[in-house]
Amino acid sequence: MPSSPNRRASLLVLLLLAVLPGQVRAQATLRVAVLDFTNGAAGAPELDPLGKGLQSMLITDLSAVQNVTLVERERLQEVLNELDFQQSDYIDRNTANKLGEVLGITHLLTGSFVVQGETMRLDARLVALQGEILLATDVAGDKDAFFELEKDLAGALAKKLADAGGIALAPKARARLATIHTADFGAFRTFSEGLAAFDRADYDAALDRLRAATAQDEDFDLARLTLADYERIVGRLRARTAQLETGRKERERLEADQERAELTSVLARLWEEAERPGAAAHRRRVTALYLLAIAYGNVGTNRGKLLELRQVEDRFALQRTADALALAYRTEAVAAWPALPPVITDRFWRGLPEAPTFEQDFAEAVDHLFEYGADHPENRVHYFLMDMKSPRTTARMLHKDRAAEVELLEEMERRARELDAPKYWLDDVDEALTEELRAVLRLDESTRRLAARARGETNEWRMKGLADEVERNRQLAEVLTTSKSPELVREWLLIGPDSGFSQGPLLRLAQEHLMGPHPDADGLYAINRARELDTDDYLLVGGVPVWTHQAHWRLRSGPRTDLRRAEAIRYTEAKPDAQTPTLLLLGGTPKQDLTLRFTLDFAPAADFWPSGANARDRTGGLLPGDVPSGHPTVGVLLGLVDVDNKKQKNPHTEVDELVRPTQGALVQLTPEARLEFSTFVESERGSYDRKDAFALTRRGDGPVPKPARGGPDAPLDVVVKVRGATVSVTARGHTSTFAAPEPVQGFVGLLLQGAGYVEISHLKLD
Repeated sequence: MPSSPNRRASLLVLLLLAVLPGQVRAQATLRVAVLDFTNGAAGAPELDPLGKGLQSMLITDLSAVQNVTLVERERLQEVLNELDFQQSDYIDRNTANKLGEVLGITHLLTGSFVVQGETMRLDARLVALQGEILLATDVAGDKDAFFELEKDLAGALAKKLADAGGIALAPKARARLATIHTADFGAFRTFSEGLAAFDRADYDAALDRLRAATAQDEDFDLARLTLADYERIVGRLRARTAQLETGRKERERLEADQERAELTSVLARLWEEAERPGAAAHRRRVTALYLLAIAYGNVGTNRGKLLELRQVEDRFALQRTADALALAYRTEAVAAWPALPPVITDRFWRGLPEAPTFEQDFAEAVDHLFEYGADHPENRVHYFLMDMKSPRTTARMLHKDRAAEVELLEEMERRARELDAPKYWLDDVDEALTEELRAVLRLDESTRRLAARARGETNEWRMKGLADEVERNRQLAEVLTTSKSPELVREWLLIGPDSGFSQGPLLRLAQEHLMGPHPDADGLYAINRARELDTDDYLLVGGVPVWTHQAHWRLRSGPRTDLRRAEAIRYTEAKPDAQTPTLLLLGGTPKQDLTLRFTLDFAPAADFWPSGANARDRTGGLLPGDVPSGHPTVGVLLGLVDVDNKKQKNPHTEVDELVRPTQGALVQLTPEARLEFSTFVESERGSYDRKDAFALTRRGDGPVPKPARGGPDAPLDVVVKVRGATVSVTARGHTSTFAAPEPVQGFVGLLLQGAGYVEISHLKLD
């Protein structure tokens, strides 16, 4: 017969009392671990996360008591994970010893909760590990007044801890204990679900739930602070994961490259340094990340340092390796500011260590990065400031959209003030930010900067120039606020300049064609032209970085909220005999196991418009035949290797040959609504390194069920999972499973081919 949550908690306490009597007496202050509360109500597992929310609130409240240290929730969870401890399990002697040894706790708080209908009860037990049960209590009341129950419990616990420490609760502590976190049960539940998602390493869900909790209750400070902490933690985890995944593939490649042994030996040693763990290796680790990022990224005067590799290796993989290194470096650099340059340039060290003198060269690079600047120690701050003026290269390597790129420049301005930047530097960046803020339509902030610059200005011509700039912002704001299609106008103002429109033509087109509730034909045409994606374009689609590796004018984004952000990509091809495929690359990190989700919609969107003058119908509707009939083939590329290798000259024939063809696995959804799984090798390379054809080896196929309603153009949700050599594809509830000849490892992408239209949305890659 299974034991109750309260009984399990009691057993845990008793065992801790038995095995840890002597460790605590030596503690000078109280150190408390709060376990998450267990759900005592049978048949309501959906409420389990509430225990984590209560745990977090109590940790925050009890930390107000003087001479009491609370074990951080994340630290406690980390230790429990290491011990493979489950809340429902009986804790054995070794686990208890380890918990006390690692955490150094003097007190343990356990508890449970029960929600029945509209009522809620909290049970808690506070135990000093030397043997005394300080408090065993319960509180009950209205579920929607849970915050009162939590405060009653927190107050009782705080008083007992204060008594145990021989102190009186200070007025400030009492005030903090009386302040409620949230009175909204829905926000509390959403917050708790975010904590639970984080603990099971579902980081996207955790951040989504925490953002939702802050939206439900804007005064929920604990949710807001937890969200900020988790965003930092997730950023570090993802940076480290990307570095390790990319580094593993790169070391394998370096080991196989015997022709460039000296260069690859230097890179291999730098990779070893970049992955050194621990605080003692911090300076060497960061320096290696810095050197590798600028070399792989072909940054600044380091252009050509890896020229030999770029002539024979996968250029796409090299650049994405640089991106992962830049993210890892940036994560450490921000935490160590102002010891480190916050952006990626080669200002503080140029070149790579030489193989014969590696240790000497590397030690010198460490000193220059952390201590001296580039050539003259007194110029260190000057070099910082010079590089911080233009963080665009860093922003692109970090896969930021245009708005985040502007935020990065704002961060550089704030950091420069910490360095007492001279006025001329601040003036230059202020002018740049005025333009950048306008570009992302933060018009009020742009105008405020102009107004601040005008105060005290006496030069007539400069005043006129400032007035003109203010007027530009006013005109943009007027168009935004008066249009009956504000989202479409906003999109046009964000992306039109990238298509070569200066402000005058940009505004005229908006005023003449986009002001009504529906754009006219010319407006729709202009928007779709601006949405076109060319080869090597970069876009965030549903948050996933997407590179249009081979576009051929067939690709557009869906509506954009930023120059580099959209929720969908659209493909169209009119020629039924077009053979050259369109290729997209997703994510930017080579993957082993993965899950890819997306939705296909074959019905043309209302705002879709094909390019070309023949599509400009003055009535505002699509002409018959403008959107080709039929469904194109949609393929998922898996385990891609050698994505972007040049042909190499055969020394015997002097003819360029395809020595390293692109290869991998391919799942195709055919126009006949079938799934086909194949391995493939690039078989034909055209001009400008265009991949014209692939040789397929069929490995299996499967059906795609017909839609229950909506006809053949009905949206189709697709989930592709890769686990080792097994590939499963789920479409309309039916799963087909295929076996590859070997584990699938490499980059991920999409292949689009054939006549028709398709929109790809709801893209997610894990």
